[in-house]
Amino acid sequence: MVGGGCGGFVLPAVGGPPRVPAEMTSAAGRRDALLGAIEDVYRGQWAGMGLLVDALADPDVRWRRAAYHALRQAAERSFGYDPEAGATARAASAAAWRDWWVATERRLITPPAAGPGGRR
Repeated sequence: MVGGGCGGFVLPAVGGPPRVPAEMTSAAGRRDALLGAIEDVYRGQWAGMGLLVDALADPDVRWRRAAYHALRQAAERSFGYDPEAGATARAASAAAWRDWWVATERRLITPPAAGPGGRR
């Protein structure tokens, strides 16, 4: 070693960049959207709440848990949901979350008030 520098090694690139299967690419996009929705809820923005409710049925317990905690934080409710319970046990409380979100979303997104003469 000359000049006291650090030694290293070189790996030659063979065959070009790695390729990601299509299903992984689309799943990554969905996960990115879900992560964004989780972050938004903690910032007080509820636009992605539907994604969080959908994620309560995710096959990966980590995403179910993250979505549930964000929902619980925002809504101050639990509906008895347990992200680690079996699919059948989760289904009823996930349905309660869906019903809650449908009703809540209607109240959050209301049409503009009628103007003079009853026109909008």
